[in-house]
Amino acid sequence: MALSASLMDLTIPPDPSAFANRPRDITDLINQLEQRSRTDPAFPGKIDFQNVGVVGQSFGGYTALAVAGAGLNLSTLTQGCRNFINRRISLNLSTLLQCQAIDIAREQTNFRDPRVKGAIAINPLASLVFGETGLGQIQIPVMIISGTNDYVTPAVTEQILPFTWLKTLEKYLVLVEPGTHFSLLDEPRGRTFPPELIGPDPTLAYPYLQAIALAFFDLHLLNRSAAAAYLTPTYLDQLDEPPFSLSILRQLTAAEIRQAIQSR
Repeated sequence: MALSASLMDLTIPPDPSAFANRPRDITDLINQLEQRSRTDPAFPGKIDFQNVGVVGQSFGGYTALAVAGAGLNLSTLTQGCRNFINRRISLNLSTLLQCQAIDIAREQTNFRDPRVKGAIAINPLASLVFGETGLGQIQIPVMIISGTNDYVTPAVTEQILPFTWLKTLEKYLVLVEPGTHFSLLDEPRGRTFPPELIGPDPTLAYPYLQAIALAFFDLHLLNRSAAAAYLTPTYLDQLDEPPFSLSILRQLTAAEIRQAIQSR
């Protein structure tokens, strides 16, 4: 119980309003920088405010998808959270967090900022808060990065299956094996978690994220077509070095996911 509570404390924002406030924070920050650029001589011409890229991890991954255009889905939240309450037991710790978004979804469902032209969501929570309909609203390039050993936002339910719901043509799913929820995140200060939850040394995974993010934004924000070669299985195979292994997919179906699970 103590471990479960500690993990939820790590993931849950201060209050449910964060489901609205975090995306609004991104919009407010862009607004403030844009306004400052008009008066600060150090800014003019250095930032393209109509071509913004966003990266977020865990709840930040939710935030990145929200400003990218994913709509909150009251229907999936209501049904999914009712099922969760009836079962009272779930292996998906993020379900409890997502269920806090119901009241926000009743008031506002879309937090898209049209200036955001590319988003990378790392280990996001997405299954209930967005659902298939919400994620299908995204129209810009999106990359979802998933740790295969993530016990906070499980890969299959929160990233792999939700990836199949994306309708944008420019979509990427990157699987990090044996990545955990912490593999691309500094260990929270003041908290200690078992090594099994942290997984391999996260600092060994940072170069992968840097390389992938750079290529993604070079291609989709700066229109550097040569960067596409770095978002391929061939290139990621060259990067592979123990303990981590990366794979990248552009297309995937729910049927293929079911088949892969059944064949295990």
